[in-house]
Amino acid sequence: MGLEMPAGEALRLASTPIVAVAQEGRLVGLVRRAALEAAAPTAPLGGIMEPPVFARAEDPLDAVGALAAGLGGGPVPVVDADGRLCGLITPADAETLDQP
Repeated sequence: MGLEMPAGEALRLASTPIVAVAQEGRLVGLVRRAALEAAAPTAPLGGIMEPPVFARAEDPLDAVGALAAGLGGGPVPVVDADGRLCGLITPADAETLDQP
């Protein structure tokens, strides 16, 4: 979701407790569902976002759990070496992928 997207629209589209905010494909911030619910529906995400917390694509999967805990158990954004948003990984995804 982009910096200018209204909080009301982001809330309607959000399916997770954390919304990644990207600009030109790069992760620039996060917005928690609680912040979306508290914001005016027309407030742009750029005005209510917090600094990004993320894992890098090459990070070990066990690092995701600690990051997710800091995000209230929500999904962790994953970025590539250039800071481009690759996706989101949940703690359950990390556990499943980490098994032989």
